[in-house]
Amino acid sequence: GAAAHGQARGLTRAVDAARLALTTIAERLSLREPGLAAAILLTMPANGAMQEIRDATVVVQDALPGDATIVFSSFVEENADDRFRVFVIVTSPFLTVSDKGGVADD
Repeated sequence: GAAAHGQARGLTRAVDAARLALTTIAERLSLREPGLAAAILLTMPANGAMQEIRDATVVVQDALPGDATIVFSSFVEENADDRFRVFVIVTSPFLTVSDKGGVADD
């Protein structure tokens, strides 16, 4: 699996933050594997809009295969200034916990 976060400011901050997180994950894991699962946590400033949450979530959905299981959560971060942050965790059913305490590919 892989995890990453992106943060951005400005008019397209939600989409930019989601793309940054996905770019980092794509360096470690193929996002086109069947059966992926993803968790998305979005934090937005008090001036954030529901449309931004939707836009960021769609970016992640579009990057994953159609059979991916995706859950998301969002909350307002009072001290976020104008910053929107997206945390993404992607796992694969083909990963198992090794006896050495890490994650290994099957």
